[in-house]
Amino acid sequence: MHGLLLGTQKLLIRLWFLPEFNGKPFNFTNSVIEVDNRLRKIKPTMSITRLPRSIQNDLKYWKASEYRSFLLFYGVTVLFGILDNTRFHHYMNFVSAIHILLKEGSTDEDLIRAEGMLFKFVENFGTLYGECFMTLNLHQILHLADSVRELGPLYTHSCFYFENKNGHMLKLIRGSQNIDNQIINGVSFVQKLPELKQKCILHGSEEEKIYKSILQSNALKKQKKKLVTALLYLGQHSRKLSNRENLQH
Repeated sequence: MHGLLLGTQKLLIRLWFLPEFNGKPFNFTNSVIEVDNRLRKIKPTMSITRLPRSIQNDLKYWKASEYRSFLLFYGVTVLFGILDNTRFHHYMNFVSAIHILLKEGSTDEDLIRAEGMLFKFVENFGTLYGECFMTLNLHQILHLADSVRELGPLYTHSCFYFENKNGHMLKLIRGSQNIDNQIINGVSFVQKLPELKQKCILHGSEEEKIYKSILQSNALKKQKKKLVTALLYLGQHSRKLSNRENLQH
C-alpha cells in the first residue's frame, strides 16, 4: 500500500471527525460515537493483526496498518449513513479504484475505469472539502493507474511493508557520529545472526536464549546489556568471564 493512499485516508478521517473542523459541512464529529460503535463490532480475520480502535479516543495512536484496514475493509461499512450521499459516493470512488489497482489480472478496461474514478475523486475534492486541503498526495494519486500499467498491481511495488523496518533502523543508531556506519554495522550484524545460529547454536541452549534476546528490538537500545550465564560471545568463540570482568558489568 502506497504511503500517499494512507496519507489521503488519514486526512479524510481527520476532516470527518476531528472537533477542530466542527461546523464545517464535511465534518461529522457528532456521529463519531456511532462510528466507534460500529468499529468495535467488527471482528477481523486473523490476517489483520490490529483490532479496530476508537477514532474519538485513539486516532492519534493509529498505525499505518489501521489506516490501511479502514480504507480497504472497514470504511465503507462504518461510514454508510454517516456521511452525506455526495461525500459517501465520492469516497466510494477512491476505495473502489484502489481495490481494482491492487488486484491481479486487471484488464485495460479495469485500469481505465479505476483511473476515471480517481480523477473524479481528485477533481471534486476541493469542492467537497476545500482547496486548502488539496495536497501533493492527491495529485500523485492520479498517476497510480500508470504505475500499475508499468509495474503491476500496487502491492507488488508498495513500500508499506518496509515501513516497519524504519523503527528497527532507528534503534541501530546509538550516537550522533558516523550514523551511516552505525546503520551498516548494525544491519550486517542482524543479517549474520541466522547463519551463526544455524552453524553454532544448539536448540535449547543458553546460546539460543541470547540469540533470541538479541532479536528483540529493545536489546539494541543504547546501554542495554543482557548477561546470560556470564558468557562473552565474540563471533563463533566464547569464554567464561573472570570475576573481575563480572564485577565490571
